[in-house]
Amino acid sequence: MRRTALTGLALAAVIGSAWADEVTLKNGRKVVGIAREEGDRILVETAIGTVGFRKPEVVAITPGRTALHEYREKAASIRESRNAQDFLDLARWSRANGLVRYVRPNYLRALELEPNLEEARRELGYTLHEGRWMTAAEVRRAEGYMWFDGRWMTELEKELILRRRLAAQEAREAAEEERRRRREEERELRRRATQDYLDRLQEERRRDQDRAARRSGYRSYRGEECDRGVSSALDVLGFLSVMGWRLVPPTATPFRIIPGWTR
Repeated sequence: MRRTALTGLALAAVIGSAWADEVTLKNGRKVVGIAREEGDRILVETAIGTVGFRKPEVVAITPGRTALHEYREKAASIRESRNAQDFLDLARWSRANGLVRYVRPNYLRALELEPNLEEARRELGYTLHEGRWMTAAEVRRAEGYMWFDGRWMTELEKELILRRRLAAQEAREAAEEERRRRREEERELRRRATQDYLDRLQEERRRDQDRAARRSGYRSYRGEECDRGVSSALDVLGFLSVMGWRLVPPTATPFRIIPGWTR
């Protein structure tokens, strides 16, 4: 318990001085930089960025001096400088000592003070094109290219791509329309086939009814045909009655007419 308390006091003292440069974690990893405390976390400013750890993850902090300390001193000494060369030198020193995160800011500060500083321009990706410093994108645009679909291309290439896409879209829509038309035709064919099948069933049923009626000695009539048939039958019976003919129930034939007079 006493050892833990001493470790905590040492940690607080080291953090308070902000001169810690080696942070040892429980997993054995070591992080070199400038440590400071923020709430329940330990933040370590390194050459490439700032990382944070929960306090229980930190085993020890070994104080020492790193390139970051020297950078801070150099940066503080030229903070108010109006000489672009000072920031150019600091950018070079930062690159040489692995502090890459500070290279670009110092080159940018140098350009603010001297816009035509060639080294800073080239380090930041500028190119001298037709007497002007331009970024790579500006040079491509000046050459007649445009950024489209993830790459640089000419207006003609872009137009061809758009035409191909439009043609492909129209082809897909035409194919979809053809599939829809075929589905409609298939549905219509199935509907007609079903209707034809039902019509045949109905016709067969009517034929069966007619055959059954003929076997029993009577004829089946439907609708207007029935009305006409009944009327014609009554006329025939009336005529036969006047002529003295009589009907005999059938045995094998539907009707037999036997001549005879009845007065």
